[in-house]
Amino acid sequence: MQKPVILIICDYYLPGFESGGAMRTIVNMTARLGDEFDFRIVTRDHDGPNNLTPYEGVNIDGWNTGSTSPIYYLSRAEIRTSTIRRLIAQVRPDAIYLNSFFSRLTIFVLFLRKLRRIAAVPVILAPEGEFSSGALSLKKQKKFLYITAAKSLGLLKGLVWKAGSEPEPDDIRAALGDNLNIRVAPNMPPATMNEGYVQSA
Repeated sequence: MQKPVILIICDYYLPGFESGGAMRTIVNMTARLGDEFDFRIVTRDHDGPNNLTPYEGVNIDGWNTGSTSPIYYLSRAEIRTSTIRRLIAQVRPDAIYLNSFFSRLTIFVLFLRKLRRIAAVPVILAPEGEFSSGALSLKKQKKFLYITAAKSLGLLKGLVWKAGSEPEPDDIRAALGDNLNIRVAPNMPPATMNEGYVQSA
């Protein structure tokens, strides 16, 4: 039987390491659940917001063979809604997994979904602690404006929220409201000691 296709759209992934826990969550999830799900990953071509140098040895704006999943690295010029829409149509996922609420890539997906420019599939959003009081205090006004706009435009309607631990749902509801579908699923430990690898396709 064909495995469900899960498209993961995230800011940073292997071979990077600067983004820390949020990236490791995806690495561990794909390694542990790869026998049950067909994961595809779309991410940026560099390691973290303070290091804009593109990775060496990978195929930029094309698919690569990762240790657990195919990976598509977006150049800065391709960070746009038309590219995200094209890749979603190409992959034809059964579900989309986003691991940041405030990422530009997430914003693109939520607007495409709202405008019905992509297929109506479940969208899972894992904010990875972005709604904690400490995290919200950084760039507070900008985040408040986006939260207000997202709520008023209905961008949050029908989302499935993934919290990594029991206190996190309270943070999400405090920021966004009570009428949310939140599931608690602890982040997975590494499947092996191997960090994984990437080969250009």
